[in-house]
Amino acid sequence: MVAATWLHRDRDRVLGVRSHRSPQWFLPGGRPEPGESLAEATAREVREEIGVTVPAASLREVIRLRDDAAARPGVEVELVGHVDDPGREPVALSALTLAAGEIEAAGWIGPRDGAAMAPAVRRAVEALAATGVPDGDCWLHPSVAVGPSGIEGRGLFATAGLRAGAVVARLGGRLVDTAVLRELLADSAAGRSAYVDTVTVLDDVHLVLPPRRPVGYGNHSCDPALWHDGAFTLVARRDLAPGDEVTVDYATQTADPGFAMPCRCGSVRCRGTVTGEDWRLRELRERYVDHWVPALLARVRAG
Repeated sequence: MVAATWLHRDRDRVLGVRSHRSPQWFLPGGRPEPGESLAEATAREVREEIGVTVPAASLREVIRLRDDAAARPGVEVELVGHVDDPGREPVALSALTLAAGEIEAAGWIGPRDGAAMAPAVRRAVEALAATGVPDGDCWLHPSVAVGPSGIEGRGLFATAGLRAGAVVARLGGRLVDTAVLRELLADSAAGRSAYVDTVTVLDDVHLVLPPRRPVGYGNHSCDPALWHDGAFTLVARRDLAPGDEVTVDYATQTADPGFAMPCRCGSVRCRGTVTGEDWRLRELRERYVDHWVPALLARVRAG
């Protein structure tokens, strides 16, 4: 069962609704009707449930995950969350027109509401509160370009000097959970869809980048030029000169214990193989300090 929903945010809270049939909070939205896109279904349901007009063309999918449907044992729901693009000012609760006989209440809900939210809603709200909403697309510094790489195929290279700490890339796309990601990877492996470029950001939450963006050509290095500053931002780890390859240590971006990749980065620090367990290495913890995706940073800090 697919639920197309509206994630209308006010800082780390989102607009929730509660129906007469359940004590738990849901997001405005519902199931698509035949022939409707997910954005169209979201727009229609929001209008019907709370009286707010949201143009379908302004909606952008930002998260998709699967969980048990509230109060429906054995039923799985796939929650697809949309935001306004661009966003709007938070609505006034007093201005909402609640659907008589269907919606009992509307209110602002956040991570502190925990079990008061339906399971999939809780996970979506907690994920977005932890990472923020990703941009719809990736951004790459104008002084970085794609070129032939001695590490692997093509890579990213500085075309002008970049100072340590400079923002070099911002990753964008949509968030998915592991169940959805596995399906995307299977479709890609079978040739049914494009290559899937993904980064782990939280336990069981991954950022899927739009296909074939220049930032996706960034190669791994065991002595990388970039490191993470939060879930989606990559900054220069040191001063970069024109011609330097702009790399990242993949071990700072993946929490998959089954991930393993031979490394040919050529660095004196080359580990030979990069794995999803490298975050455990003391030398990497000391070298990168806080510069990991949030999922790994939490593990590093927990020891």
